[in-house]
Amino acid sequence: MKPFARGVLHAGFALTGILTTLLGPVLPALSARWQLDDAQAGLLFTAQFLGSLSGALLAGRLALRFGVRAAIAAGYSIASVGVVVVSVGPWLAGLGGVATWGLGLGLIIPSVNLLVAELNPDRRAAALNVLNFAWGIGAVATPPVIAATLRSADLRPLLFVLAVLLAATALAVWIARVDVAVGKAAPDAGGVWRSSWIWLTGAFLFLYVGVENGLAGWMPSYAVRVLRVPYGAMAAAQGGFWGAILAVRLLAPALLRRITAPFLIVSGLALASLGTLLLLACAGAWSLVAGALLAGTGLAAVFPTKVALFTERAGAQGARVTGVVFAMAALGGATVPWAVGAISTRFDSLRLALAAPLGCCLLMIALQLRARSSPL
Repeated sequence: MKPFARGVLHAGFALTGILTTLLGPVLPALSARWQLDDAQAGLLFTAQFLGSLSGALLAGRLALRFGVRAAIAAGYSIASVGVVVVSVGPWLAGLGGVATWGLGLGLIIPSVNLLVAELNPDRRAAALNVLNFAWGIGAVATPPVIAATLRSADLRPLLFVLAVLLAATALAVWIARVDVAVGKAAPDAGGVWRSSWIWLTGAFLFLYVGVENGLAGWMPSYAVRVLRVPYGAMAAAQGGFWGAILAVRLLAPALLRRITAPFLIVSGLALASLGTLLLLACAGAWSLVAGALLAGTGLAAVFPTKVALFTERAGAQGARVTGVVFAMAALGGATVPWAVGAISTRFDSLRLALAAPLGCCLLMIALQLRARSSPL
């Protein structure tokens, strides 16, 4: 892959990190602007990830028919439109705008992951951890920028800048002429859809994306409303969460030379469970930040390493089946954060509601241990 194409893919993936995690930090401002309760606010997460689900289901078809470059460029263009709508629209229009940027993310994320995996067949896990490191750069940059922007109580300039960058990335992807042959797949013999490893991997990623977005999405509201810490402490906690993910993904290629990918996944999930327990028990800023750091450290390498194992096994069917698996992942992002909001509203306790991501971590450990007899 040419340096310009590599740079565009990684820089663009940093923007997807911003956009994927944007909703959590801006949720307090959007809730105030649109006068939403927690259940209504949770619908924004559902809209984003139902949009992502739709995009992921379309991504494989678009890549096979028009090429992976077209799927990626279309994703950035659609996401740009969604951000503009959220910046200027009322509640219902904003809900549609969030769904639209989710649709764009659904096209981008599986297409870029598949492309990078196929271009690096001998080092899939390492290459995907580096790619998702770029995603983490965007995620880490989001909380402090939003915290500073909230002081002026006007998100529109920031959202317009993001929309312009997304549109520019769509153009750059087209100019970069990414290898469109990566999206081609061998004809499906039919048996691949009866393979349990596809659906088990999809279930695993459903839980993972639900946990990541459930914790990151509700952490700002939990910090400010339940723990009553200032915006600076909130930004430190969420920045620490994404910063830990960023750092460990950078270290993951070295770790994978010393331990197996399945062991890295299970040990990471165990650490994430401990971090989530600390978040549930915390009473102030320091324990909040510590729990966020532990959770982020544990989760960091789980997603890219799992995707690497999956694409290696999928082989020539990668373009055909990856979209379905990423669609299940997006469904987790739509379901778990919404469930946190619904539980919080039902029991009037956001702290209690955050036990849902902990349960998901434990289920993922069980699924990965199950995979020891039939590697996923």
